[in-house]
Amino acid sequence: TTHGGEIMLRAATVRGDIEAGKARLQNHGRDALVLDYAAVDGDVRLADEFEADGTVSLVGLTTKGIINLTDATITNDVAEPALTAVNARAEGAMFLRWRRLEHRVNLDGASTPAIWDDPENWPGRISIVGFEYERFWKEPALSQWDVRKRIAWLARQDPLDAAPS
Repeated sequence: TTHGGEIMLRAATVRGDIEAGKARLQNHGRDALVLDYAAVDGDVRLADEFEADGTVSLVGLTTKGIINLTDATITNDVAEPALTAVNARAEGAMFLRWRRLEHRVNLDGASTPAIWDDPENWPGRISIVGFEYERFWKEPALSQWDVRKRIAWLARQDPLDAAPS
């Protein structure tokens, strides 16, 4: 648990996992957790009731495993992103199944082979320019696919950017 201040592991090399389940970080309007340019051999688990009131910054993070945000709550000031993972790379997958994420997320240039998310649970403002993924994790049968939910997800981009022509 932190109250004010940030946890910073910028450019760290981690030979295992980063596990922050049930952590409570408070640094409203500023960075709460910074893993920018870290290299992680395992998973990055900010899951299992992880809470941050402040930006979680994963800019340039690379992991050989999964970035897991399942059941996380990340909030911040309206003017600041709750989650920024610009150019982050997860070789395993990204589990973007947070409980709540307010108000903005930025995944510009991020990449992973698979994402697992709920398109209706993304915040109102997203930036996913150049976000590359090959498939959806546990992809539903085509008959269960709701294209309207994905179109609404894409429409949340602020401003909508379909990438360079």
